[in-house]
Parts: sequence; structure tokens; C-alpha cells
Amino acid sequence: MRKILLLVLLALLLSACGAPGAGEGPAPAAAETPVVAETPAPTPVPTPTPLALPQEHAYVFSYPELGLSFPVSEELAPLLIIRPGVHFFDEGGDSISLYLDIPDGNEAEAGSLARVPRREHFDPTRYYRRYMTAIRVVAASDESLYVMVGTIGGVSGLRYEDIDRYEAAARQINGDFFAENLTVEGRDSLPVLTAEAVLAEIAALEAAPKETF
Repeated sequence: MRKILLLVLLALLLSACGAPGAGEGPAPAAAETPVVAETPAPTPVPTPTPLALPQEHAYVFSYPELGLSFPVSEELAPLLIIRPGVHFFDEGGDSISLYLDIPDGNEAEAGSLARVPRREHFDPTRYYRRYMTAIRVVAASDESLYVMVGTIGGVSGLRYEDIDRYEAAARQINGDFFAENLTVEGRDSLPVLTAEAVLAEIAALEAAPKETF
């Protein structure tokens, strides 16, 4: 009887100390903390080197790579910045972006000019057709159309007192300005869409279906 009591006391003592009881396996190992892989930060897109920076006096901007040129007025010259491509949207495309220099190192987007093959102007994958923005064909060459594209981004850092100056400058580089002042290589006047002109073009296409309408 004494032995039985001693065994019971020993079992209770071992149980209190955390020893596994009869029929119990080893204590489960502590759960490991899952390792979460860090998401790499996105690589910033470098800002293209400007083709033109603000200047003191009026000048003619020329960009042989796109076969175009246009005058920059005395009022616009101190503000205008021109870069190749369209940042984030058409980095390596046949296009240029127009910005206005505003105080404190900021820039206000003022639109872009894109040269596209005539057949591809209505391609829905064109960057300017994927976003809600104004577009206007302002010139044409034998093989290309030149499209003025309205602003896609926004304006940051523009102070209230600078709004009038920005608006006045922006009005100088709209579609009307480029339709009247853009010079392109091999310029071909844009057709006037009268019923007679369309019917004449349809007749020409029937005779040469591989040509561009």
C-alpha cells in the first residue's frame, strides 16, 4: 500500500513538472513563424533628357527624328520644356511631350505630339486611345499623321497666382496652333471631308484596294 502511494505521488510530481504522461508522445514543437518574401520596390522610370529647355527669346523648335518643326513665341519660350516620348505612356514612341516650367522646380503637362502611320491612327491600342483625352490630327505627310494629344497627367505644384500665366501659355500650344504652325517633311494637306471627296476616294480604292484611305 505504501509503494502504491509513493508511485501515485511520483506520478503527480512528474505531471506537475511537465513530464509526458503515460501514452503521451513528446511535446509538439513550437510553430515556426512563416517567412514572407519582400516585394521589390518598382524601378522608377527615368525622366527623358529634354530636347528643349526654357529660353529667353523666341525660336524655332526642330526635331528631325519626327520630321517636324514649329515656332515658339517670345511669351512661351521662357516656359516651354520639350521631351521625347510620353512619360509612362509612350516612352519610346514617335512622339514628343510639351511641359510648362512653373515655380519651385515643378512642371505642368501641356500635351504631346505623336507621329503615327496613317493606317494605325485608329488602332485602339494606341496610347492616346486608351485614355480619356482629346486628340486632333493637325498635319499629314505622305505616310504619317501628326496627332495633337491633350494632357493625360495633371499639374502639380501650381500656385494660385501662377494659374493665369499657365493658362495663357497653354492656349498657345493647342490643336489650333499646331494645325496652323506645324511644319512637317513631305507635308500633304489634310482632306476636306465632303461627300464628293469621300465618293472619289472610294472609287480610287476600288481600283487600288491596297492603298490608304
